[in-house]
Amino acid sequence: MLFRSLADLAALYAGYVEAREGLGRTDAHGIARQAIELLRRDPGAWGGRPVFLYGLDDLTPNQLDLVEALDAAAEVTVALPYEPGNAALAARGRLLETLRERIGFAEQTRTAADPGNTDSALLFHLARGFGADAAEPRQPDGSLVLLRAAGVRGEAETIAERVARLIHGGIEPDEIAIALRDPARRGTTIAAALEATGIATALEAELPVAGSGAGGALVALLEAEFGDRSAAQLLRYMRAGSGLPRGWVDWFERDLRRGRVSDAATALERWAGLGREPLRDLEQLRESASRSPAALAATTARLVATMAARPLRGEDGPLPGRGDGFELRAAGAIGSALNELAELGRRAPAPEELAAIVATLTYRGWSGPVEGRVRIADPYRLRAARFDHVFVPSLQDGEFPRRDRGGDPFLSEAQRQTLGLEPRRDTEAEERYLFQACLSLPRKRLFLSYRDSDEDGGAESRSPLLDEVRVLLAPAPDGTAPDPVEEAIAISRDLAQVVWPLAEAPSEDELARSLAAHGTDAESGRLLAAAGLEPPLCERLEARFAAARRAEAAARAPGPLTNPAVLGRLAAVPAYGGTTLEQFDVCSYRWFAGHELDPQPLDPLPDGLVQGGLMHAALDRLYKERLGGDPLPRPATLAAWAARARELLAELAAARELGAHPSERAIARRVERLLERFLAEEAERDSGGFEPWLLEAGFGEQEDSERPLLELDGWALHGAIDRVD
Repeated sequence: MLFRSLADLAALYAGYVEAREGLGRTDAHGIARQAIELLRRDPGAWGGRPVFLYGLDDLTPNQLDLVEALDAAAEVTVALPYEPGNAALAARGRLLETLRERIGFAEQTRTAADPGNTDSALLFHLARGFGADAAEPRQPDGSLVLLRAAGVRGEAETIAERVARLIHGGIEPDEIAIALRDPARRGTTIAAALEATGIATALEAELPVAGSGAGGALVALLEAEFGDRSAAQLLRYMRAGSGLPRGWVDWFERDLRRGRVSDAATALERWAGLGREPLRDLEQLRESASRSPAALAATTARLVATMAARPLRGEDGPLPGRGDGFELRAAGAIGSALNELAELGRRAPAPEELAAIVATLTYRGWSGPVEGRVRIADPYRLRAARFDHVFVPSLQDGEFPRRDRGGDPFLSEAQRQTLGLEPRRDTEAEERYLFQACLSLPRKRLFLSYRDSDEDGGAESRSPLLDEVRVLLAPAPDGTAPDPVEEAIAISRDLAQVVWPLAEAPSEDELARSLAAHGTDAESGRLLAAAGLEPPLCERLEARFAAARRAEAAARAPGPLTNPAVLGRLAAVPAYGGTTLEQFDVCSYRWFAGHELDPQPLDPLPDGLVQGGLMHAALDRLYKERLGGDPLPRPATLAAWAARARELLAELAAARELGAHPSERAIARRVERLLERFLAEEAERDSGGFEPWLLEAGFGEQEDSERPLLELDGWALHGAIDRVD
């Protein structure tokens, strides 16, 4: 929503205040103001207890007022992450100045860094050296792990594998944290990968309710009834929240797609025509909407709770252990908001506004205790805590650090000053501060993860913050030789396959086969050296690489088939088609899925294929008839050829059951005009003894084949030669 001026914003807030006061309610801001005023009027009520504030990176106006009121009632100690000359902590200098101006300091103490809080000298060096003016590189000690993955899902599975290893090795889950710059965007994928391995998570993020099953189904139902009224939204609801059998919905979707049904009203008529019961949820919505918007909001709140509970119930009642509460929490947030809207009475939103309102709601992914769970949160929530092991995923340029997209801000700096707001934060300084906070979290090991490609293989740029970390590691890259640190990044996934506990170590042959895919012998040797294996073992493995590669190359080479069962099945096939052989040569898996499994599409054939098929079939039959004994139409016989073409087109359309839908009738009309234009062009040229119908020739076992199968050394080929070939 864009506001043309501060007057628009003031009018919106005035309307909110009017509605709030009309209901006799207050809000969180009002409660905070009342508490601050009570403390200012009676400082002695605090009892003089000292106050310690830690883990702050910014304070709202209410929080500043509270600190000021507490300072008048007791001794207040504030700990801030700030160090002069450190660019990564420069973003917190403004808060320091604000506290100095508003409250002042009776005493200011700069505490010395304590390496005793970190088990690794390297991690302490990274936390202290990042952003510093002159930080000397330091040798890695195993506490820093750089992970590389392909795709979001691949990165999530890599992290889940590492976390599972840590927990299997005795690490408590709540000693592991995953710091995500945007946990609402990436956290659900990582949480799903962890929970798939049986690891409990605490995803501390505000998630959109529309991304949940119940929330998405509710938005779709509201859109289908009061919004765009599309069949697609009705199907989305039927799949996610209706409780209908999946098979019913599958066949219903097939019917709608092949019937080219796009509106919900027609879809519901077809649903009733199948003999299905009316959708109870939809009937309740309609009944409540006929009474009032407030009744609709209250009914919708009850419906979403039912939708969330349906997947958790079996035929005989609730199923224990099903679900992790995400659906119920999302439904609870929706229900709470809708019940508040219902209390507005005549001010409740109209039915057509309800879907958009629900789609903007969010809910907390996890708000309970975190003991025994791996925490997934943003750096703001984790910055004041310490963990044994910390993962920082999605270190991509544009994700972490985020980029200031530019353009006009919501409020200009002059408007912010008029409203008494702080100046806008410097985006780059803020991102560097948050990354430095991530570097300060671990006590034992830090995992930095990035993606070098997406799921489709497209290249992705890693975060420049990784390059700043690399500078802190010795030896620093000089550009004249392969960078050892870069090499360690490149093989991080491969080393996970060749480093095992001694009790599970594979044989040398298995190691050789595992590394044989790395190209040349020299490249494999460099990988072994980077892996830190003993020289004698490296020499033995290098000797096996060539043999392993030769075996792999031989396995890829085609050879004669020897399996009797396979030979028997192939011999039973009387003939193969040319197109079949081409498809098999391009991709055998695609051929198997398309030719042997023969899946049937849900949608009707694309208009272009239908049009081309009609045109080809009509011309084929027309030229074979040779009206008037001529191979081509003549000016004198053009009308007869065109009339016969229309008759053939009508026969073909009827045989293919085309014409029930307006789009199919439009195709037939379009083909008719194309045929008339094509025949008119044909009538103007000389055939030169040319017989067009002879260019179409089928050979094989089809009924209309003019020629027999083509015998080729014990097997046969069938197919067709058409004009294109």
